[in-house]
Amino acid sequence: MFLSKNCLAFRGHRESLRKPGNRGNFLNLIDMMSKYSPCLASYITQLEMSTKKPEVNFLTKNRQNQLISSISNSIKSFIKNELQHSKFFSVSIDSTFDYSRREQVSFVVRYLQMNGQICERLLALKESSITTGLRLFKLFEDICSSLCLDWQNYLVGQSYDGAQNMRGEYNGLQSFIKEKCPTATFIWCSAHRLNLVVAKTVGCSLDAVVLF
Repeated sequence: MFLSKNCLAFRGHRESLRKPGNRGNFLNLIDMMSKYSPCLASYITQLEMSTKKPEVNFLTKNRQNQLISSISNSIKSFIKNELQHSKFFSVSIDSTFDYSRREQVSFVVRYLQMNGQICERLLALKESSITTGLRLFKLFEDICSSLCLDWQNYLVGQSYDGAQNMRGEYNGLQSFIKEKCPTATFIWCSAHRLNLVVAKTVGCSLDAVVLF
């Protein structure tokens, strides 16, 4: 839970506690905790001294992935419950390339918690080689369907950058959403518009262009 809450990666390049190199945050955290937990230290020692592959090993990459999946489901369930209590929400969707040059699409929801605080949550991160307005709309529908979100009645706002596939009047993501949910007001992301203004302004100055 500590790693997930702080958005830290679990795995590294090595799968053993005793091999040098980057073992990842999960194994490093287990190693540190074993110094203060006799029970955990005993378990690690048993794994290391075993002459055959143990039937159950809670430190393998598969177990780490299962743990990540379990935590993910728990977080999604928590967000789902909050959204169902809040009912009304808005969505922000954006995409970027990851290290391997694959397009990753993020889905962020904004809503009011029961205590009156405005909250933003990352709802999903999906890989998509196609980022047309229709394709992003289908992804949005699938995510809402998986969490049983009644977006056609309770979505009140949507915010994206100024790309044509997002804000297009006929084939943009916002147009497909508004077709089924007219109350979902589209707002062009202020941060993106500010970035465009700064880029144009800087481009007018030769000194600034050379500097950046």
